Amino acid sequence: MYYPTIEFFGLVLLAGMNIVLGIWILIFSFRLLTLNRRISRAISELESRISRLEVITNLSETRQPKKT
Repeated sequence: MYYPTIEFFGLVLLAGMNIVLGIWILIFSFRLLTLNRRISRAISELESRISRLEVITNLSETRQPKKT
């Protein structure tokens, strides 16, 4: 009759830890991906606001006569 040894339990424990670590890495990388997307959207929105502000500033400068 075969009795599991400590080496067998060690291998099973190591495999379980490997699976848990793999799942943790997948979750962490997915969260980083979503964070990266949010930051990218925020930067794009900020760039568009700055560009609109520059257009508005240029329009207001052309409408007002310059004082010399």
